[in-house]
Amino acid sequence: LSLPNFSIWAPDEQICDYAAQIRSEYGLKTPDAIHLATAIAAGAKAIVGNDRRWKRVQEIEVIVLDEFV
Repeated sequence: LSLPNFSIWAPDEQICDYAAQIRSEYGLKTPDAIHLATAIAAGAKAIVGNDRRWKRVQEIEVIVLDEFV
């Protein structure tokens, strides 16, 4: 099965360290910080979600689905 523009990344030590930094700096929960750190480490230009708190993160563009309704 091949899906263009879709990858699965396992959180390695570097991503976990970065997630801890994001969690601390922006006051996010651990799973959210892991999602964001993984996207940033993967070189994603943006991440889509529905949590407005993610918008505080400056290292990646956050697209909030509720903003389109």
